[in-house]
Amino acid sequence: MCCECLFAWYWLADLCREEGITFVLGHALYMKAIHGGKAKSDKIDSEKIARMLRGRMLPQAYVYPKEMRATRDRAPTRFALVAAADEVGQAARSGDRACGVWPIRLRDGLPSIPVPLRAPDPDARLDLQAVLHTIYDRRLPTSNLSRNSQAKAGCR
Repeated sequence: MCCECLFAWYWLADLCREEGITFVLGHALYMKAIHGGKAKSDKIDSEKIARMLRGRMLPQAYVYPKEMRATRDRAPTRFALVAAADEVGQAARSGDRACGVWPIRLRDGLPSIPVPLRAPDPDARLDLQAVLHTIYDRRLPTSNLSRNSQAKAGCR
């Protein structure tokens, strides 16, 4: 059994696996380059795929096992996030302040940034270092655990 790698091949691969039928997944991009004629129909496409499979000319794609498909389906999202992070990193390294990213060395304090307000009020300044200290200086709520239990849990 053979099909082109489009959106709905999972069920066919699973069915073939359950029934013990050999399943071949054709690589959609390379198959388009090979049999990209003007006349298209399911009958014509299936005949071309069958001829390529018989002649061992079918460009194959990897059939992901059912257990690995969730990971595979997340890959495009991960690639997009990595690309976006790289773009922000390049803007920060180039010193581009328009993107709202400031490279800061760890030994330097955090900056004070402008917070735009509606006209006619002037922009307010937000001291990020002061905000960070305020957040970390707050005490955690007291625990009902014994001192021994707190020590085991890593509480103060």
